[in-house]
Amino acid sequence: MLGTIFGVKGELMNAGFDEKHEREKSNRLVGWLVSYGLSDLGAAYEIRAGRTFVSTKDGAGDRTIQLDDSSIASPHLAIRATQKHRVKVQDIFSDRGTFVRQSDSHDEQKIEGPVEVGHGDWIRI
Repeated sequence: MLGTIFGVKGELMNAGFDEKHEREKSNRLVGWLVSYGLSDLGAAYEIRAGRTFVSTKDGAGDRTIQLDDSSIASPHLAIRATQKHRVKVQDIFSDRGTFVRQSDSHDEQKIEGPVEVGHGDWIRI
């Protein structure tokens, strides 16, 4: 799978909202992961505040991007997005690894721990 992050940006600071608003923010849309692995047109997956897994099994309900690919570990990648529109990815339990190419670089880097990604960065698993 080869995907890129779109729509990750800074958040306007808000103050004085009630508890209901805070709960709604915990599911806030932060950006999209667009996969070009199975279609040249791309398949878009929402990235919301909180943790999302990329896996071959549906183990975490709405928070799992499930892919039908035997080369992907289960789970393979964790995506952690904050309400302030920061996104970090981390390889977990995979034999083949996860690679990131920052939008301002032509070089892929194998990730060994949490790595922050942003708009236009590429992730290969």
